[in-house]
Formats: sequence, structure tokens, C-alpha cells
Amino acid sequence: ILRETGDIQSISVWGGEENDPPIYGKVYVSAKPKSGNVLSSTRKTQIKDILKKHNILSIDTEFVDAQFLYVNPTTTIRWDPNFTTLSAGEVQTKVNTSISNFESANLSDFNKQKFRFSKYTRAIDDSDPSILSSLTDIEMERRFAPSKTKAATYNIAFNQKLFHPHAGHAYAIRSSKFTFNSRDSYLDDDGNGKVRIYYLDDAGNRVVSDSDAGTVNYTTGLVKLDAFLPTAYTGSSMSIYAEPNDKDITAVRNQILLIANAKVTVLNDVTSQVDAKTVTATTSGVTTTVVDSGLYPVVY
Repeated sequence: ILRETGDIQSISVWGGEENDPPIYGKVYVSAKPKSGNVLSSTRKTQIKDILKKHNILSIDTEFVDAQFLYVNPTTTIRWDPNFTTLSAGEVQTKVNTSISNFESANLSDFNKQKFRFSKYTRAIDDSDPSILSSLTDIEMERRFAPSKTKAATYNIAFNQKLFHPHAGHAYAIRSSKFTFNSRDSYLDDDGNGKVRIYYLDDAGNRVVSDSDAGTVNYTTGLVKLDAFLPTAYTGSSMSIYAEPNDKDITAVRNQILLIANAKVTVLNDVTSQVDAKTVTATTSGVTTTVVDSGLYPVVY
């Protein structure tokens, strides 16, 4: 494909036996174009025609769109204003640029399927000599667009172990806000593999409205929603967030890693005051809106 086309940036190819459940006799291809994120149906057909002259008769080739696994970092840096002539805001800008550069250099491609936590924190620390240290927490995010009119099953695959140190340890996952039974609602887990829908009462307490909305496999990172039917949500998609067991995150098959919703707080090491704060650093993950419905068996 790369040899005979000029518009493809990178590809991922795998046998159907790697899918869950396995599908034998097929080879799956996911291609990231140089312009945009997803190939058109017409272009997929054209490339399949190119492949026919190389294909083994008994093997079917099927194209699958790229899916995005987002890394959401929250970073607090300690800086000493005596070590620089820059303001806190200018140091913050340098950190934000380092985050964007890290994404471009280390992620956003099928050939770059590892988020290395130590490399990320090193890039933050090296942003400016006034940065004394940094502390970063990370969360994974998957986006999907559930139907607002028909209940359906959705498989959201993180493809790695979630943080779940013992049975009953709750809240390995959470979600963005959606409307359910005319209430602002959210998803979480009960610590024993059940996904729940809940809302917050006037005192801010969680009230479970559906204790059996799906399942979460803490070992494989598969979140399954059963007969899920939100009546509204903000924007074009919902998000499921999960805490990884390992801060080094791996994308598989047709997943591409991006950074999204990166937050940076600049803490003055002399006064212990917050001197600057970024709600979201600008990265590719902020503007990428490609989602999947999850209506079919997980193949990514």
C-alpha cells in the first residue's frame, strides 16, 4: 500500500485471528492518510482494487478506520522565578509547547504506539531551567457516539490493564455527562466489574439509577455497555475515562495515541502559590473528533 499510493502516511495490518472474537480468513488494514484522519469509502475501494493483484485467493482484505486512544495528563510543575527572566505565564507556554512537540514526535502515528511516561515527564522538566520538578497524573480516554433514539450495546476497548488493586476498589472508569431518565448522569463502576449509571443529588452524593448498565474487564480494559440509551450529551460524542494500571500506555492494531485535555499548573516553589494555570494545552487530541459507534464486536 505504501509503495503504490502517495496519500497514505502510515498503516497498521493484522490478521483477523487477533480480533476479539477471532475472525479467520481476513486481513484487516487501517490507514492514516497524510491529510485528515480517515480514508473515504471511495479511496478504500481503490486501494482494495490495487491489492487484488497481490492477494491470496482465500484471504479477504477489510479496511477499518483508525480509532484514537487519548492520554489525558494533569501536570503540576514547581518553578523558581529567580532562575529565569520569564514570567509564570511564559514558562507555562513553553511547557504547553513541549507537550505539543512530544505528541508530534512520539505519538499520532501507527508507527508510534507507545506513550512513555518517563519521556513525557522529561520533556516537561526540560522545558525551562526554572522548572525544579513536576508531578503528572494520567488518564486514558475513548470517545464514542451512542444513539440517542435506540438502545444498543457498545464495546469500548482500552486494550490494557486498568488500575484495580483489589476487589471492590471502585471507580476505575468514569464518563462525561449525559442525560438519562431526564437527569444529568454519569457512568462509573462498582469495583466488582459492574458498570453503573448514577446522578448527583443536591448534596453532591452519588445516587445509582442503574446498577447493571454493563461490565468492565479490569484485566483487558474492555468496557461494555448494554442497552445503553442516553437521550442527550454535549457535542458530537461521549467520553469514557479509565485509570491505567501502568503509566506506559500502548496502542494496538488500528489505535492511534494522541494527547488530549492536557492541564498544567505552575506552582511557585518560593511562595507555594499558583502562578499560572492551563485548562487545556493545544494538541491534536483536542480537535480530533473521529469516533466509533461500537455497535459491532471489538476488532481494535
